[in-house]
Amino acid sequence: MSAAAVAEAEQRLGFALHPLLAALYTQVANGGFGPEYQLLSLAGGPTGEQAVDLYLSRRTQNAGTDWAWPEGVLPILTWGCGMYAAVDCHSAEGMVLMFEPNPGDPDAAWYVETPSLEAWLTGYIEDSGWWVAAEAGEDYDDMQPWPHARDRA
Repeated sequence: MSAAAVAEAEQRLGFALHPLLAALYTQVANGGFGPEYQLLSLAGGPTGEQAVDLYLSRRTQNAGTDWAWPEGVLPILTWGCGMYAAVDCHSAEGMVLMFEPNPGDPDAAWYVETPSLEAWLTGYIEDSGWWVAAEAGEDYDDMQPWPHARDRA
């Protein structure tokens, strides 16, 4: 994906991507890579969902509700069952959050998967993240809640 295409995506989003995320899209691929679950395409790529379209849809669809999608939090991967990994593009570290709506409580739907995109990518590449424990039937409920979703609605 070209730098111009990333700039166009950022224009549509209304914010800049975290620099490491922008580098992934420009230097690796426009999504569709990674172990098991694959990184979403930013825009116009090979994955079924496109991160920019998904973000804009969630922001519009749930605006003004308790389920409003936080501004600047870009979904980058679907875990299935309505769950997403998303990068807080406004945080210096590129904090990776998990959106888990299945319990039905908007105040308990956001968690910190990892404090930085770099750490998340390391776990993703090494296949050592929380999802490995979950697939093995182990408990992974040690994720900290992210209470700022409503602040960024």
